[in-house]
Amino acid sequence: MWLRTLAGTPPRYLVGAGIMLTIIAIGAGLSRPVFNALEAHFARGGDAAGAEPLVRRFYLLIRVEQVLRLTVLALMVLPV
Repeated sequence: MWLRTLAGTPPRYLVGAGIMLTIIAIGAGLSRPVFNALEAHFARGGDAAGAEPLVRRFYLLIRVEQVLRLTVLALMVLPV
């Protein structure tokens, strides 16, 4: 039954669902550990200069997530 429903789904929705899974993987698998490392760094009394590589990595991952979210929004909203 669900295969028939899946077959009738527009391809852009399926691509959007795949991208959403990628966003979840980036957030849970990559961004969260960096955020935890930042939290631990500052809890130990670390300075901002020492946290700079972690901050840059975190910002990069957040920007990647935002671009993917906008891509999904475009796929769902814009007529193709």
